[in-house]
Amino acid sequence: MRGHQRADHGSDALLSVAGLRVTYGGSVVGVQHVDLTVDAGESVALLGANGAGKSTILRSLGGLLSFLRGKVARGTKDLHRPHRRGEPDPRRVQPTHASTPMGDVSGGPGVDVDNKVITIGSISATSGPAAALSKNNVEGMRVFWEAFNDRGGIDGWTVDFDDKDAGYQTQLHVQSYNELKDQSALLTSFGSPTTKAIQGLLARDDLISTPQSMDSIWSVDPTLAPLGTPYSLDVANGIDYVTEGGEKDLKVGIVYQNDELGADGIRGFEAALDEYEFEDAGRQAYKAGDTDFTAQVQSLKSSGADVVVVVGLPSASGPIVGTAASQGFTPQWLFFGPAFIEQLMTSDGTPDGTPTPVAQALEGTIVTMFAAPWGDEDSEGMKQLIEDRDTYAPAQNPSVYFSYGYAVAMLQSKILEKAIEEGDLSREGISEARHSLGLVDLLGLVPDVSYGEDAEPPSRASLIQVIDPSAPGFLRTLETNRLGDAAESMEVTAP
Repeated sequence: MRGHQRADHGSDALLSVAGLRVTYGGSVVGVQHVDLTVDAGESVALLGANGAGKSTILRSLGGLLSFLRGKVARGTKDLHRPHRRGEPDPRRVQPTHASTPMGDVSGGPGVDVDNKVITIGSISATSGPAAALSKNNVEGMRVFWEAFNDRGGIDGWTVDFDDKDAGYQTQLHVQSYNELKDQSALLTSFGSPTTKAIQGLLARDDLISTPQSMDSIWSVDPTLAPLGTPYSLDVANGIDYVTEGGEKDLKVGIVYQNDELGADGIRGFEAALDEYEFEDAGRQAYKAGDTDFTAQVQSLKSSGADVVVVVGLPSASGPIVGTAASQGFTPQWLFFGPAFIEQLMTSDGTPDGTPTPVAQALEGTIVTMFAAPWGDEDSEGMKQLIEDRDTYAPAQNPSVYFSYGYAVAMLQSKILEKAIEEGDLSREGISEARHSLGLVDLLGLVPDVSYGEDAEPPSRASLIQVIDPSAPGFLRTLETNRLGDAAESMEVTAP
């Protein structure tokens, strides 16, 4: 929200505001670039839609809410000053707003107002074909919430994290949802086909969920708060990278899981094909749980594919590459993020583990990853994440899936912080908080996201990495924000 009248900082002004910027938790932008002047005898109205920042401005002017930048003055006298170094770090999980009396916060399902406890439900897949990914996701969320609670939560509000394993099975996913929905203020849901199975239920119950998947269609669903670049855009950006924006004359094929997960990859493949006009080397589908990929590999080999995109889980991507290597077929492999996991490289996913039979064939594979590589010094949040891992889960191996789960929980904390600031933890209040959240800085762990009323992907650029056995976590960054023409112009609509 911007002020319509520019502050001139004159000494005759009753009130002057210049460059005001307020954030929640140091990362959620409440308002910014606010400039206004109120002269004696003058009345000024703040106009804006719900969530635009009217209350945030007034609380800042009244000294009830700290701000990071700007000046608030009466005449030549500064009334309030921004947060300064040496004071409590606003990026830490702690309140940056005035204490809200417990009775002033309305509750709803999953909210214990008397004890200031909020329950977040989680439907995971810690068994089944996606177990290796989901276990790390869940551990990342659990560690974040334990550290969050130990640091005091949000103004004394703490979180109870309740996870149920549905084994990547849609029927069990729906059953778990029905068990959790009335006891959860927020939900997180693992997987594309499984989350799609409960989309209608989430809308019916007005239950905001952060999906642990990056399907494009999540972006147009008002009950979802997706995190990361959608799969279709990642695939398009990956193809943009390997073809150098269509400059290289290559045959590109794709092998994909035949469900919603793979369908989103196909959307990106087709958008890239339209934009870059490479030669289509074929589209090979398989079912989740398949173990024999001989037919798919032979078809792509026969077509002379130079590049093969893989959209599927590690339980398939490893055997696909291994089958190709056994046939002497060595294209440039391009994985979308969830096709990779550290255990594809060594037996335990660590550099000291025993190399897997497919490790050598995977070297040089391009990966459009959704989280910063483990130990990334350019990621502001990585140091805190590793410290929390060492404190709360010292046996946890480095994993991008742990990092992603941690970031998902961080995003949820920002939604809750906004709702608490507004004094409303009802379903309606949490939904309003999600839709008025604005820009969220997730400290480099994943790309920043932005939420508003418009149905747009939270981010469009991709992190391009390459599998490198010598790198921590086996991934080395090639480009941090690849955004090709196909991904930039691609329209995301409900199917």
